[in-house]
Amino acid sequence: MDNFIKWAKQNNWQVDISNEERDIPEWAFRRYSSLPEEYVAFLKQIHILSNREDTCWFLNVDNFKGAAFDTAWQANSFEKISLEAADGDSEWAETISQFWNEHIPIVFSLKNGYEYYAICLSDGAVVNGIEPDFEETSFVANSLADFFEKIIAGTIVL
Repeated sequence: MDNFIKWAKQNNWQVDISNEERDIPEWAFRRYSSLPEEYVAFLKQIHILSNREDTCWFLNVDNFKGAAFDTAWQANSFEKISLEAADGDSEWAETISQFWNEHIPIVFSLKNGYEYYAICLSDGAVVNGIEPDFEETSFVANSLADFFEKIIAGTIVL
């Protein structure tokens, strides 16, 4: 993580990371029962980690706390968009919810339309999804550490 934070600062990202941990809401641990410890530690320390244009950012604890906090984007924003598209189709809505139960979003991007990166909780891999079919993903990294390494190497461009 330290190398990635160093990379972010060198690439003019807005970075506010603290050693003072922030509390992740309990519902997140209930929904995402097998959160990788490395991601939990990372999430607890993020205050701001976004590109200078604010069009791409790593989710922080406030994104998981919801509308009670001053954040336009919630951790389940793309899930909500998909559920609206399901328009009452209960089978489709169940498929969408099941997908999001198994994938925790870690990065949102608006640079080229709606896009996200998420950790697949079954194996720790990082996947990428884009609009309009958020639940159709592409594999991008074996783990969060691998994801950071690929960003630093320029293989993944945020």
